[in-house]
Amino acid sequence: MTIKNHIHCNITGIKSQVCFFLIATTIQLNCLYAAEIFKSETIQVENRSPVVQLFSLARPDYTLNKKTNTVHLKSRVELVNYLSQTKKGNEYFFIDGETLIATNTFQHQITNNFIMHLNIPWLRHSTGIADNFIYDFHELFKLPQNGRTNQSNGQLSWILSKDNNRVLSVNDTKSGLGDIQIKLSWTPEVAENTQITSQLKLPTGNFKDQTGSEKVDFGMSVIQNNPDWLKNRNWLSALPLSVWYGAGINYISSISELKNFDSYPIVATLRTGIAWSIFSNWTIKAQLDSNTPLFDSNIRELGWMPVQVSLATEHSLSNRVTLDFVLIEDLRPRASPDVVFSSGLSIQF
Repeated sequence: MTIKNHIHCNITGIKSQVCFFLIATTIQLNCLYAAEIFKSETIQVENRSPVVQLFSLARPDYTLNKKTNTVHLKSRVELVNYLSQTKKGNEYFFIDGETLIATNTFQHQITNNFIMHLNIPWLRHSTGIADNFIYDFHELFKLPQNGRTNQSNGQLSWILSKDNNRVLSVNDTKSGLGDIQIKLSWTPEVAENTQITSQLKLPTGNFKDQTGSEKVDFGMSVIQNNPDWLKNRNWLSALPLSVWYGAGINYISSISELKNFDSYPIVATLRTGIAWSIFSNWTIKAQLDSNTPLFDSNIRELGWMPVQVSLATEHSLSNRVTLDFVLIEDLRPRASPDVVFSSGLSIQF
């Protein structure tokens, strides 16, 4: 072999090794940083505490976009249990009982990135059928009862007063149509992981029955789903995860019956959560929700900033049917209900 051919062979070999090294490095980097992600809808959470539940707050919701003209029917049932009492100065609030809320949502995919929602709720305020279960659960795991006793189980009583003037009194079962909500969700084409939602609440409920404020509320929210740092992570990269966070801003109409309580016209909402797709048809989720106070009040139920944690399990029964179960707990006692049990069924047509 000539010297020239020998040199040519060595150079060719070096080039091959360099190319192989670059390809191997690229594959390795892709394996390290192309972490598993998927898109997940947020958990449906509201503060269902008496009086507060009369108002409609636009929370950072994320809804998956479907094929144009796709229609969904989403039915959800919530069982809300509470027991709370606070007296601060000249203000007094006592709530004991339970609320059952059944909401039907009609969802229409208008275009590739616009979704229209129509939420129609029905509410029933009554005695607490879950009181004994919650009391026994707290006793079993040595959790604080926050004023619960065997004697207080199975009662219904709401009392709100200021300066000895009672502005709210509920002692018997109330039920009826709640305030209907109309929502429009938009996913910008240039930011497919961002969703902006506007929400309008109509005065279809009744204040006397505590099913509505008889006023109009309006709000907007924005949420970010699966930011770049999630798909570029090098921790738990093999687990299919979804992360979301966002905020909302709301204009809240004042209620004449509550004029002695100073309400805030502007209220903000906050939300963050995470989901893990265990199997293709099974997802578990966790989420934190909060909002700024609705009233300038010293009592927790009206003037505190609540923090709610929710845990959910979601099951895809088929390509068109999804079922979920949700448990919501308060992290700041009495600023939101003790516990909320929720279950939803989504059917695509």
